[in-house]
Amino acid sequence: MYTATYTFTSSESCWRIVYNGNNGAGGVVPLSCTGNPDAGDRVTAAVAGRSTAITNLAGGTTDVQLIDTLNTTTARGHNSSPELAMEPVPSFCAFAAACYNPAAADIFDTSTSLGEPDGDSLVFSLVPPTQGSTSCGAVGGPCSYMAANAWTTPAVQALDGAHPLQCTSGATFSFNSTTGQLCFNGITQNSTVVYNIEEYDHGVLTGTMQREMNFYVEACGSTPCSTSGATTKISSPSGNQQATEIYPNPANTALTISAAGTVYNVSIINLLGQTVYSQNYNAQNVQVDVSGLVTGIYYVKINGAEVKKFLKE
Repeated sequence: MYTATYTFTSSESCWRIVYNGNNGAGGVVPLSCTGNPDAGDRVTAAVAGRSTAITNLAGGTTDVQLIDTLNTTTARGHNSSPELAMEPVPSFCAFAAACYNPAAADIFDTSTSLGEPDGDSLVFSLVPPTQGSTSCGAVGGPCSYMAANAWTTPAVQALDGAHPLQCTSGATFSFNSTTGQLCFNGITQNSTVVYNIEEYDHGVLTGTMQREMNFYVEACGSTPCSTSGATTKISSPSGNQQATEIYPNPANTALTISAAGTVYNVSIINLLGQTVYSQNYNAQNVQVDVSGLVTGIYYVKINGAEVKKFLKE
């Protein structure tokens, strides 16, 4: 991971910060693309490209390009990107209902006096991946999607940035712009998905960030396959899958988890990725003591997969 502090030279409503995956492997790139002051005028570097195994994009070897923005005209004058607590490369089982949530939260640019103890408001969207350019200052165009395996029921739905996954039908795909929750029932595929997250301070757009990742949907057989980044639904004894509920939210002393099926394990994770609570259960409804947690945002992981966010008051 690369981190740095940069001071912008003027006040602008939309600075654009471009990461270009084409860093010139086997060749040379301008010094301005690498930020290495000791390498002379030109240096060799590596390339971040998309795999040829990607099935939802035409030309899977195109270079990755990510574009963030920053508004420096606000009264605050600064901003930081949201924290994404969930892993970026999830795996899923084909023909099985599943969900993914990046578990994003803004925790740095907070102001209790302005009524924002939980950080700025976040708005999520799915966007097309961007084709990289050989110039680190240039923005490429959106990548093209494959036409094959478009959804046919209940209506034809072509693959695009807002619908990047090949699903059994349009009815099995949903996306929540408020929470970033993506749910789908997918066929076998290796698909690129790009999140774009907008950050607002009292209705003013302060900046945006992007995360690109690949969804690997595999034939799992009798053993479910998912990583900690995947969110699955707990099945009831009848086989029906229903969403798990947690309440109250915000919580002060106790958090109740109500599930359609059996809850076997509950873990609570803070925004640093640290597990601050873990307990085994064997019940549909469990009550978790959160009185010892400090005030802040946490994520509840249920049965090692399903993720819920709650605020501890």
